[in-house]
Amino acid sequence: MLDEHNNILKFRNRKINIESLLLYLFFIPQIYYYICDILSVFGFNVTSIIVYVLCLIISFFIYYKTIQNGAKNIIIVFFVYLCVVAYSLILSPEINIYLLPSSFGYGHLFFAVLLYIPAFLGALSSKDNKLMLKKAICFSDIILCLVIISFVIRVIIVKVGIVSMDYMTYAYYSLPSIFNCFYIGLHKRKLSLILSIIASIIVLLGGCRGALITLITFFMLYFFIYTTKNNMKKKIVIYLVMFISALITIFYIDSIFNTLDKILTTYAYRSRVLSTLMGNSFYDTESFIDMGGRITYWEKSISQISIIGAYGIFGDRIILNNNYSHNIVLEMMIDFGGAIGFIIFLSLCYIWIKAFIIARKLGEDFIIWCISSFSIIFVKMMVSASYLISIEFWFYLGLMFWISNKYVNKFDKIESEVLNHK
Repeated sequence: MLDEHNNILKFRNRKINIESLLLYLFFIPQIYYYICDILSVFGFNVTSIIVYVLCLIISFFIYYKTIQNGAKNIIIVFFVYLCVVAYSLILSPEINIYLLPSSFGYGHLFFAVLLYIPAFLGALSSKDNKLMLKKAICFSDIILCLVIISFVIRVIIVKVGIVSMDYMTYAYYSLPSIFNCFYIGLHKRKLSLILSIIASIIVLLGGCRGALITLITFFMLYFFIYTTKNNMKKKIVIYLVMFISALITIFYIDSIFNTLDKILTTYAYRSRVLSTLMGNSFYDTESFIDMGGRITYWEKSISQISIIGAYGIFGDRIILNNNYSHNIVLEMMIDFGGAIGFIIFLSLCYIWIKAFIIARKLGEDFIIWCISSFSIIFVKMMVSASYLISIEFWFYLGLMFWISNKYVNKFDKIESEVLNHK
């Protein structure tokens, strides 16, 4: 037992650890994106090669640390991935334009080795959750500050609005940081809570539907899980505050919308959400509620699914003329066939359920990863994005595997005691 105690202290004091490397890989592209967005407002363009080089270096160290801890995981992951790639190329040779460098860019085989596989392996190899959460919150504070600064510069200072901004990436990149800061803000750091609330409002005003749905799901799931863990008095207070807030919002909804719209219009900013709720059009596009574009993709994807037949990974791009399904279940069923694809998705559900059950025994610092992973994997991926090109998917999936493989025994109790004392 003493040896186990000492081992925990050792990996906590390491200067270069898998947790730090993982979070650098996960957050640096996001930080880089927001810095570039701020600079672009003033006409400065920064080459993407910088972030690629940084990620390449970090990925190398993650692979190195993973091999140090045992080469089993890295061998299995690469073997499975290469088998899937080979299988897909046999089924649909034309997918090579997505895997290899082409007019579409560097090729997703490059990004898989650079980002997705290291993120999965890093999360799978994590040991110190206390350290990882602490560093994740530090990165999240920085990112949300950049989000707010970027929004203020665009809307208030320069007044260019979101016309020239990729508001979908802008919103989606901020979600993990909002999750982290909201959690720690309710428990300890009020500044982080303020940052998460402001960033949530920015996501709302930006009008990215998938990001907004993901965010709402996170908040609902968070309050549902934590109010069932707390005593009845806390439950009553939380529900009472939510009820009163809802009533005030309902009674003054028109005034609130009109006031916000006037303020934003003053700064040449149009909000997709407000425009739709007030009955106005938004840049002549579909309304906020209308899912017409996605429904078209879903219908066409469903029509191409067969029980056994498969197209291989990126197969939906072939069917949808370089677009993706906007739904993880449909994408997997196209990639691997209806039966196998659905079984893979059910396996993801099983892994999450198992991880959540174990997380409830390990404590709140583990539960937050489960809530965040549910919001990304089972909400965001249901309405937008593609699991094949999303570092968030592989990061959170790796965490779910890691948590689901933890045993709630004496060692975990020792680990919990050590990590909760500075």
